Amino acid sequence: MDTTDSVLISVITVTYNNLGGLQKTIQSINNQTCRSNIQWVCIDGGSSDGSAHFVKHQIHSQDYFCSERDNGLYDAMNKGIAASKGEFVWFLNAGDTFYSNETVANCISNCSSSDLLYGETMLVTEEHIQVATRSKSSSRRLPQNLSYKSLLGGMVVNHQSVLLRKSFCLNFDLRYAIAADYDWLCRVLKQNPRTYNTNQILSNFELGGLSSRKLRKSWKERFHIMCNHFGILQTLFAHIWIVIRAIFHKIK
Repeated sequence: MDTTDSVLISVITVTYNNLGGLQKTIQSINNQTCRSNIQWVCIDGGSSDGSAHFVKHQIHSQDYFCSERDNGLYDAMNKGIAASKGEFVWFLNAGDTFYSNETVANCISNCSSSDLLYGETMLVTEEHIQVATRSKSSSRRLPQNLSYKSLLGGMVVNHQSVLLRKSFCLNFDLRYAIAADYDWLCRVLKQNPRTYNTNQILSNFELGGLSSRKLRKSWKERFHIMCNHFGILQTLFAHIWIVIRAIFHKIK
């Protein structure tokens, strides 16, 4: 199943009362030049805004849709993992989109020799006006070679720009309400998957998500997660460097 024609990508979308964002996301998925290589897995938290009616008219035969109450964002993402049938999984939540119509096709061509493909993220407004790439807009630079140690610099790659072989995909830890994606990526990279930098912008990330709205709690969770994975001393030294890096970024 490693030939380009047969690789199936499960694109997992989690949504709750975000019909407008959901419409942008499914349009981006349906516009992919290799739509037949995509299983869209949509997990809705029991929305009351017409999302379920909309999705039922959008899904293809290989897609999966579930609408029921859940225990939050990461519980829904775990449900998406369980429902995915693809050899690779890609998390693209409501409001997020692929950067271009060829994004998935370009990644598929490199799937046979890789377990984790990653790239840059374009930050966009709610109206999908481009702001800047994540590397240019913050002090966190996308590493040329992503590894477990790269995450001492924080969440250096958005999960929306990570394509992961399902055999390496772990469930999200529900103890973390905001930063479980950081813990997830740490645990994924500890398995030493073969990583591949696409050197491309892979996704558009809509600003104003959960972590940006609850920034202080997000920082506390990430500090706790970093201590769990790297120890208190490395975490403290890493945060000193993160602060210095942020200061230099502001000066620039």
